Amino acid sequence: MACNSVATLAGAHSKKPDVRATQKIFALTYRLALSKNIAQLNFSFCLRLAQLPVFRSSIRVIPALLLTLPCVFAFAEGNVAAGSSTAGQAAFRLCVQCHQVGPTARSSFAPQLNGIIGRPAATATGYRYSKAMKNSGVVWTEDKLRAFLRAPSDVVPGTNMRFWGISDQQKITDLIAYLRTFPVQPTP
Repeated sequence: MACNSVATLAGAHSKKPDVRATQKIFALTYRLALSKNIAQLNFSFCLRLAQLPVFRSSIRVIPALLLTLPCVFAFAEGNVAAGSSTAGQAAFRLCVQCHQVGPTARSSFAPQLNGIIGRPAATATGYRYSKAMKNSGVVWTEDKLRAFLRAPSDVVPGTNMRFWGISDQQKITDLIAYLRTFPVQPTP
């Protein structure tokens, strides 16, 4: 819908660029970027926007590029903002060789991760933590967990966790959404 309204505003089929249309397109794009309406604002929209006759003049290349920047930032921010616990379950395959979650989870080769968000580091029972982890003073907030999943040794130097980290921010967000579905389990 946004692409069609922009094409209509800019007179996509006319050969003369319309300055007022350019202003209206900028206003529409800016509003969509602020609202982070990713359904309407995506890379396809930005690309179509840059191809309109309004932007074909070489003098208008810079404004066209500046106009698409809010689209790119809103798209990138919007994608990382919402995590999917279903996708997080798939991402947890990286962790399942060492960690456990769920009602029967227990610490063995690595600590169990039930109720990890909000929990102080090195407090899961049944696991022998490294000195570095015990002395870290870390509380596993979402931000701290996100940083740890990206680069464990940067957050807790000397940790026993032998993992290179996850570079994909969306995968980390999904993984955190999945971990959030496992609250602290009552002890029998």
